[in-house]
Amino acid sequence: MPGWLWAWLILLVGQALVGGGYFSIRYQAPRILVGGILLSHLAVYTAMFLEIGVVTKGLVSLSHLLFWTPGLYLVAMDLRKSHSDPYYRLWSLVLLGTMAIAFLFDIRDALTYLFYTFF
Repeated sequence: MPGWLWAWLILLVGQALVGGGYFSIRYQAPRILVGGILLSHLAVYTAMFLEIGVVTKGLVSLSHLLFWTPGLYLVAMDLRKSHSDPYYRLWSLVLLGTMAIAFLFDIRDALTYLFYTFF
């Protein structure tokens, strides 16, 4: 894997899990986001372990779309509320921007996976 991709993954997962873990003490949305990230990994590892289909980047992308979306939606809805914590607001904005970029690739890869798997 190229170095820039490793850096991107560390930024993406690091801010989501570390920031989400930190802010989950006070806010519900980060708890659901972190749970969704962990569930997406659990689903992919379970598919690998049980040898359910071929685990490809498309399957990983599909699990991201399914499990990350509820938490991201709740984080976005939290931005509409007035929070006294500017760090939570900043983390939310950076997270949503980073995840939006990741979702562009995930949508493409998931649609390709679904198309070639079922059609």
